[in-house]
Amino acid sequence: MASPTFIFSLVLIYLLTGVVYYLPKSSHHQHDESDYTIANCQLPEQIHLSVTGKPSERVITFVVQTSTCPERGEIRYGLSPNHLNHLAQVKCKEYDAGHGRMLSILHSKIINLQINKTYYYQVVADGCSSFVHNFTTRVKQQRYGVYGDFGLQNDVSFKQLITELEAKQFDMFLHVGDIAYDMYEDSGRRGDKFLRMIQPLTVSTPYMVLPGNHEHHDNFTQYQHRYAGLVSGVGVNSGSNTNLWYSFDHDNIHFVAIDTEVYAYYSDQGQIDRQVQWLANDLKKANANRHKTPWIIMLAHKAWWMDKTDFSKFSPLLHHYGVDLFICGHQHNYQRLYPTYREDVDHQSDKNRFVNPKYATVLVVGSPGNRERISHGSAPHKAVAFSDQAYGYGHMIVHNKTHLYWKWELTGTESLTKGAKVLDEMWLIQEHHGMRN
Repeated sequence: MASPTFIFSLVLIYLLTGVVYYLPKSSHHQHDESDYTIANCQLPEQIHLSVTGKPSERVITFVVQTSTCPERGEIRYGLSPNHLNHLAQVKCKEYDAGHGRMLSILHSKIINLQINKTYYYQVVADGCSSFVHNFTTRVKQQRYGVYGDFGLQNDVSFKQLITELEAKQFDMFLHVGDIAYDMYEDSGRRGDKFLRMIQPLTVSTPYMVLPGNHEHHDNFTQYQHRYAGLVSGVGVNSGSNTNLWYSFDHDNIHFVAIDTEVYAYYSDQGQIDRQVQWLANDLKKANANRHKTPWIIMLAHKAWWMDKTDFSKFSPLLHHYGVDLFICGHQHNYQRLYPTYREDVDHQSDKNRFVNPKYATVLVVGSPGNRERISHGSAPHKAVAFSDQAYGYGHMIVHNKTHLYWKWELTGTESLTKGAKVLDEMWLIQEHHGMRN
């Protein structure tokens, strides 16, 4: 509870400036709605940064706990924290998160940013403002934090993620589905709490997501509304015009995210066909651009051997268009497969160093922690190079056009490999990116 003196100071600032400069500090505290209400002001929260595929653009999304959209919403930004001299107007949509509980979800695409600069920004809704945050438009070598299946309860990896973010070990996060467990529960309050919890990650570092089976409630509406900003960014720029599947270029990588859940939940043949056709066209374009983005990395919630999905059309495209790395979650453990296509496995002589593999390498990254804990599902045994029933997450660095480095860090105690922080690592070396027969 804030002290009366602290509250008086904030009210005084509001009376003098018309803006409230307050947001709960980054901590492992699951903020409630009351933490974001002060001086009759509903403060912006759940601030989330994403990329668009263009280095000169960013999308910023945030939430206000109001039943109707604010009369005025904007993002103030600039190259100095004391001189936010640019304004970006926001789009807003009112969303019934459950049982009539309304949220206002706002987002804006900021364009024409200078490259390799640090920008400072502040989100504002009807005079109520966040602290000033920052992000960079760095285009050189990127460091990725990678995981899926991350929840509000049993959030084993959160503390280590924060520590490593503060040590500047991440430039982007890739969360391959199953978010909060589950966002719709308690009329959306669980989603609110999770997105508040991870705001220290998402406020300054692009955080890219895709849908998993735990987002399926009410035809994925929680996911589609809370991540509406992705549509105006990667959705528009990749031609998918959706946040369920999309692609984007970042540094020397072409990322492509697919929706593996449409086959089991609210199945729509038209949507299935649209995604497959879009994917074929996208991968064809990506291959024509491999002189700029030699690596193609596919992100999905499930892989072909998992339940309630269908890879009969995905797998041939993945193989034919030379996807280098496939990353998924769903099974709550860690697995690294040999390069694999259907029943054929490329058993490399060094299981930690794959050189010019014939097929895509596969990673399962489903155990940063959630209320369902560790699970024991596995890919076919002959395809597995390494696995562990371990809490953790991945670090990925693409050093150049031929060398990608991967490591899996432990964050919990339920591991078969004792005494190691880095549980597994791999070099993926590909000197001949391109299409396959």
